[in-house]
Amino acid sequence: MLNDGLLISFLGNMLRMVPTLLVCMGGIAIMQTRALPKKVKSYGISGLVLLLLDAMAGVTFSTYVSSGGIDYADSHFRVLQLGYSTLSQVLYAVALALLVIAICNKGQTAASKNE
Repeated sequence: MLNDGLLISFLGNMLRMVPTLLVCMGGIAIMQTRALPKKVKSYGISGLVLLLLDAMAGVTFSTYVSSGGIDYADSHFRVLQLGYSTLSQVLYAVALALLVIAICNKGQTAASKNE
């Protein structure tokens, strides 16, 4: 069972992520309702889902650390923090790459319709 401190910490961290969550969920909803090529939708939605996963991983990691799940003085904390930040940056970069690919593919499909 969750204690009050952990729940408050989790909710506080979630509040910081509300704008990111809203933008990603809104983007997924827009992509689902628009008449876009299948490739553009799959790349775009995949990128937005990875951004959501990155945001949720950030909330989970900060909640774990702030709830006393690990001692800051412990040498494993630095390794865990480095591992998390590396994974987070890779997820973020892949998500942005997928979104750029979706945008580029949308431009190509629009250009091929005009020809």
